Amino acid sequence: MIKELKTYTVLCNNCKQSADEGSEYSGWGDESQAYEVAENADYIVHEGLDICPDCYSYGEDDEIIINESRYKTK
Repeated sequence: MIKELKTYTVLCNNCKQSADEGSEYSGWGDESQAYEVAENADYIVHEGLDICPDCYSYGEDDEIIINESRYKTK
């Protein structure tokens, strides 16, 4: 029997990459677990958006720079 389950993951608001990419798991039982995994994968929250480590860097004054060339709409 197959049962549908509700799970959570964090997606990069810029490139849409999942924080679970490369992991054995693709979802978590609650939002806090998903954010913990994202934090451990070096995701940041910048201006209310979740951003993966491939999409941000730090400038000379430690400001966050978003790599907009990686932006995907879906």
